[in-house]
Amino acid sequence: MGLLVCCYFACIGNVENKAKVQKSPNIIWLVGEDQSPEWFPMYGDSTMSLPNLESLSKDAVVFDNAVLPVPVCAPARSALITGMYPSTLGTHNMRTYTSGRKMNQPSLDSLRSYSPVVPDRVKMFTEYLRKEGYYTANGPKEDYNFVKTDAAWDESSDTRHWRKRKEGQPFFAVFNSP
Repeated sequence: MGLLVCCYFACIGNVENKAKVQKSPNIIWLVGEDQSPEWFPMYGDSTMSLPNLESLSKDAVVFDNAVLPVPVCAPARSALITGMYPSTLGTHNMRTYTSGRKMNQPSLDSLRSYSPVVPDRVKMFTEYLRKEGYYTANGPKEDYNFVKTDAAWDESSDTRHWRKRKEGQPFFAVFNSP
């Protein structure tokens, strides 16, 4: 299982706001699970057209050499959100933590669900963005294989939107494919 991540950087504004030039870029992070770059036009596939993604990729940062340290989703998400190896965090085993469940997978009988204890010094990178004034919105996948911090997101829900930010505030918005 892999993750394809495309980041789209753009300054959004209208004619009246040209005087208030925003220094920090707005960031849209698109996450598609179980994808291969070979299936996308921006990576050379001409089998089918994906006009919206192709348009975004022309004015975006497209990563040509991105790898993750693990091949499964939740541990990979823990690496993306912290910048650390899952083996360092203790999140490398799939489904160590399942929010809202006292017991782990039924096939593991009485093994309790647990969350790796992430050291206080470890921050989710969105916490740094928030300190820099960004509005952070996640849509709404939070399976990091550990308990997230309350400081991670301004909003994480199905109804999240970057338009809920303050006027002129830069945003970081995550859109996860189901």
